[in-house]
Amino acid sequence: MNRLTYPLPKRKAPVTKKEAKPAASRLVLYGRVSTYQQEDNNSIPMQLDRLRSYCDSKQFTIVGEFSDVASGGKQDREEFQKALELVFSDKADGIACYYMDRFARNTKDFLELVERFNAAGKIMVFLDINLDTSTAVGQFGATVLMAAFEMLRKQASERTKATFQHFRDKGMHDKGRPPYGWKVSLDETGKSLHILEPDEAEQDVIEVMQEMHAGGMSFSAIARDLNAQGIPTRENGTWAHVQVGRILRQYEELEEIQIVNEKAV
Repeated sequence: MNRLTYPLPKRKAPVTKKEAKPAASRLVLYGRVSTYQQEDNNSIPMQLDRLRSYCDSKQFTIVGEFSDVASGGKQDREEFQKALELVFSDKADGIACYYMDRFARNTKDFLELVERFNAAGKIMVFLDINLDTSTAVGQFGATVLMAAFEMLRKQASERTKATFQHFRDKGMHDKGRPPYGWKVSLDETGKSLHILEPDEAEQDVIEVMQEMHAGGMSFSAIARDLNAQGIPTRENGTWAHVQVGRILRQYEELEEIQIVNEKAV
């Protein structure tokens, strides 16, 4: 008896859904270093290269790349402002930085930028901590971390300020010119209160000096680098190795005094 055979229906290939492209598909890349010495060490190329790899893995489109050699305490960084302009002109959906502290160095500036980005529906991505501020968790995490960074910075500043207050109590720095990085507090009438307070602009320059020195640069090399960046002295002059050395030695002395004072408490 012959069996009737029927052709089996062809199986349709499984339909695979294409993975939805993330909402933030256009990103501006931003990198920053504080000194030309760091730039020579390829820190900016490293940052941008890893950002490109990230965009490639997420199928993001890069609409611009920007970088600065400048202190993070300065919000008027030229290339940074260009990056923000591109984002807020709706030519990009957000900005990506490899290091979060390359974006802003204090909580106030950071939160102002977060608020501005959120109001415009923009996001910020920081690869070093895998943070995306388009989510509530990302916003909370960024706020906590930047608050911690700011607290550490303020603690260092307060320790130095307390040391100068100790000098003043001993009759030092009470009159005359305050050391670089500091200024005399004034009352509402402009009268001196004989109390020193940090000069934020000069503190930023000192931070740059310390980073350069920690990287092995000589006082002369630091002076040349500051002059190349167009950072003037307090008198709007050019830097010399003597000035740089005096400022850095002054801070080394302060650190030693702080250690002694902390042990005595």
